[in-house]
Amino acid sequence: YYEAYKQTDAYKAYLAKKRLRYAEDAELKAKIKERTLNTYYANREILKQVKQQLQSISV
Repeated sequence: YYEAYKQTDAYKAYLAKKRLRYAEDAELKAKIKERTLNTYYANREILKQVKQQLQSISV
C-alpha cells in the first residue's frame, strides 16, 4: 500500500513541498546568520571608533 502511495502525485507534491520548505529554512537561517555577523562587525567598528575618540579626547 505504501509503495503504491509513493507513486501518486499527491505524495510527489508533498515531497516537493517538504524539500522547498527545507530549502527556504536553510536560506532563512543563512540570511539570519549573515545579518547577525554583519551587526556584530558593524558594532565592532563602532566600538573601535568610540575608543579612538576617547583616546583623542584624553590626550
